Amino acid sequence: MRILYILLFGIVLGGCSGVAKPVPTWGSYACDPQQNSAYAYRKKVAVLGFAVNNLLDTVDVPIIGQRYPQELARRLSSEQFVVIDSSSERLFEQTANDDLTAPVRQQIVTLAGKLGVQTLVSGRILDLSVNTPRNLLTRMALGTARQVDMELAVYDGLSGTLIASERFIGNARGAMDMTYRNMGSDFWTSNFGQALQTMIDQQAKLIGTALSCLPMQAIITHVDQQGIHFDAGADVLLRPGDRLELIKLIPLDPRGGPMGGDIYQEKRQGSMTVSTVYPDRAVGILDKKGPLYRLNRGDIVRAW
Repeated sequence: MRILYILLFGIVLGGCSGVAKPVPTWGSYACDPQQNSAYAYRKKVAVLGFAVNNLLDTVDVPIIGQRYPQELARRLSSEQFVVIDSSSERLFEQTANDDLTAPVRQQIVTLAGKLGVQTLVSGRILDLSVNTPRNLLTRMALGTARQVDMELAVYDGLSGTLIASERFIGNARGAMDMTYRNMGSDFWTSNFGQALQTMIDQQAKLIGTALSCLPMQAIITHVDQQGIHFDAGADVLLRPGDRLELIKLIPLDPRGGPMGGDIYQEKRQGSMTVSTVYPDRAVGILDKKGPLYRLNRGDIVRAW
């Protein structure tokens, strides 16, 4: 018996004072697809729009809340992920630590279901303020500095649990430049743009690391005489003949968790063999004869 609220895939998920928990890195022996084909499946990830703490900091880049996560989504590994650009979506309320309230958790689960993804990535731009020294000599010597301060959070879409979070702090040189308002290709070659690109690379690495050792999973959409239908297919590199685990989620105590979240018992229902694969969905058949009525819409299939 595993309590989904606390444990997921046998790994404790949660924040650690705003710092991502150390997990095996992508490409390490333990999670290397070349060593274990179960890790070769891609995972569906949605990158949401970023909240901005102070809009006055972004008058020269007013679309950064959407443009920045779009660039982050583009940088994520296509070998590891199916990335959904969801920069037009945003969490109304969020936190980059493990103290998630029930409404926030429910919002994460609902949004992940709407987007059809396993994981959500969200962020907040904390500070992009410009510091111009008042003293002329100091200004001539040091120039104008710009703070670059953001936090990133990675959430499990099934439970709303925080998987990893980290705060990223950097700086750039130069004053605000209104010619970069559309954040086109020329912006990314500026000093400010390059500082953001460095941060994007760091965040993409964090996401890849945090999710590298978690199994691919998908949601069962319905069950009929043809088999078990679920929302992952060739897009996650499934092939006919692949075997997946079947997990039924049994609610034990709705809203009974210590932070107001639902508590589930995961009950293994055996395994299945994928029989038919479509671009973004597939059908599987139970490996052993058993009652399909035990599986319902919302239960899950998992790589292991």
